[in-house]
Amino acid sequence: MRAVISDVPGTSWRLIAKVDVDEVEGPERLLRWVIGALAMVMLAASAFGVRLVWRASEARLALTAERAERSSRGLIETAVDGALRVDGHGRILDVNRSLCEMTGYSRAELLSMTLADVEDNLTPEAIASALARIKATGRMRFTTRWKRRDGTLIEFDATTSYTETDGEDVFFGFVRDLTDELRRNRQLERLNLFYRFMRDIEVGLREAREPAGMLRVYTETAVARAGPVLAWGGVLDPLSGEVDILAAAGTAAECARGLRITNDALRPEGQGPSGRALREGRTQVVNDFQSNGMTGPWHEQARRFDIRSNVSVPILVEGKVVGVIAVYAREPNFFDEAMVELVDESVRTLALAWAAAHHVQERDAERERRLASEDRYQRIFEFSWMPMQLHSLPDMDLVAVNSA
Repeated sequence: MRAVISDVPGTSWRLIAKVDVDEVEGPERLLRWVIGALAMVMLAASAFGVRLVWRASEARLALTAERAERSSRGLIETAVDGALRVDGHGRILDVNRSLCEMTGYSRAELLSMTLADVEDNLTPEAIASALARIKATGRMRFTTRWKRRDGTLIEFDATTSYTETDGEDVFFGFVRDLTDELRRNRQLERLNLFYRFMRDIEVGLREAREPAGMLRVYTETAVARAGPVLAWGGVLDPLSGEVDILAAAGTAAECARGLRITNDALRPEGQGPSGRALREGRTQVVNDFQSNGMTGPWHEQARRFDIRSNVSVPILVEGKVVGVIAVYAREPNFFDEAMVELVDESVRTLALAWAAAHHVQERDAERERRLASEDRYQRIFEFSWMPMQLHSLPDMDLVAVNSA
């Protein structure tokens, strides 16, 4: 209860007014409660609205991220270059279609492998060291070589980067196939070497006078200038049909020692490329030496000396096969069309020198026979017991008489 006392002017009276507090403050409290309730409702509505906006924004961000990821994945999946994701232990986590096509492996096969399974020349320790360097620098570019599913090799130009995802090391890599480009570059280098070899062999053959010397010049110059792992040359025995190897050079020259080659098609030694070259009189090329059936008897030696390719060229002198040149390389498919043509040309140069030397030998032999015949006649003329006279023709002038 609340009361107010007030004097009545001009009288001694006082006016007392009383009112119930609940009656006075009730509407005010109701108003405050209503205002408070409305404020709470508005706050709740605002919070709900903010939450809806936040969730809608979050959904849009998630959708945008998902679309970006799909787009990025689509770009990577359809990229011409190969792409892969690797963990800190070298395990392959993901690959794109191009990498599968480059290597010949399926996605499932690659995802079950590590880098050590596909790297040709890096040990697991070397791979771990390389990953550590990439992690330290953040990114790295280098060349590497992988083994395809069929056993052939592929050269890669690799660009890699490092990131950390959920506390785990992750490496992303993009690789570009350099095999054809490097093969063309190596082909040009080999052709340049063989052109120098052609020049040097022409000079060297001028000094040689017999087949053994010519074959030695050829094989040694071929290895020194063109770099094959082995080059040997032999002379064909026309009676036995076997080849006498007179010269061999290269890191695998030991392979030529004890090698038996014949032109007899019924013997295993005559069924290889050199035997066929002798028999058919034409060049034989084998660019898969370790798996070709024609070279079966020599597969063990080929694996021992890492021989992958071979060209065998008959030496033809005046249409006759007189010998054979065989050249071997460590690289598969080494002897392409251009290389074979150069080897053929070099052997033709050798054959011309061989023929010229043969003619010189025949001329010298004829001169020796003539001198020997003249010497015999001179001795007969001088020491005969019968009187002899020598007259010139047609004048019949007396030239000489013997002692009898």
